[in-house]
Amino acid sequence: ARQIRVIRESQDFGIPPVVVSRAIAPAKKALLKELLLGLHLDPEGEKALAALEVERFVEPEPKLYEF
Repeated sequence: ARQIRVIRESQDFGIPPVVVSRAIAPAKKALLKELLLGLHLDPEGEKALAALEVERFVEPEPKLYEF
């Protein structure tokens, strides 16, 4: 750790978003959103997230993806 020196830290930014086809049924889209946003509340979901090195899914602010 003594040999590592932080020279710059970036600001927070969003990971690539989860996207679905426009053809998906609205009910399926809503269910998928609900499941992903609540995954961190379930013990098995927490394990899956840990394997992905993700804390949890959140609904992002659109500005995070504007350039």
